[in-house]
Amino acid sequence: MATKAIIRCKKCGEEFPIYWSEMSHDIIKCKNCYAAMDQFMTDQVFDAFAAVVDANRELCKSHLESDNMPLFEVDFSHTNYIENDESVIDE
Repeated sequence: MATKAIIRCKKCGEEFPIYWSEMSHDIIKCKNCYAAMDQFMTDQVFDAFAAVVDANRELCKSHLESDNMPLFEVDFSHTNYIENDESVIDE
């Protein structure tokens, strides 16, 4: 199972993948303009990523251990349409 997330830099518009197999607690930086998240936000991304990986691992495990459990997989996608880094969306 390979899990990836897409990071979108709202400063330069670049999109780049990060992969769970390569994930660490190192600061996440844009591959194009080198804008960086702070450590708190990098840890938030890491924790969210870990939750998705764990959920998919448990779904797969349940399928393999049960005769009647169908296989499911979770994939999240979320997009805010922010024009620039000055905008704020209340959710």
